[in-house]
Amino acid sequence: MVIIMTEHIDKVIKRRLELRKERHDNEITFIEGKNGQITTGYRSGRRVIEFDDKRKKTVEEYVV
Repeated sequence: MVIIMTEHIDKVIKRRLELRKERHDNEITFIEGKNGQITTGYRSGRRVIEFDDKRKKTVEEYVV
């Protein structure tokens, strides 16, 4: 009796591709600090702006 586990293999391959894309998107391309704020840019186009003044909320934006 031969059992083919292609369904399992397909799920593993799909998950590996998702993790690879996620790792690629979370790579930092630049960090810039000026005027009381720190801007972090990621490869996916996401930018996170953190302020020294804790009353201001962190801003997350996507640049195309």
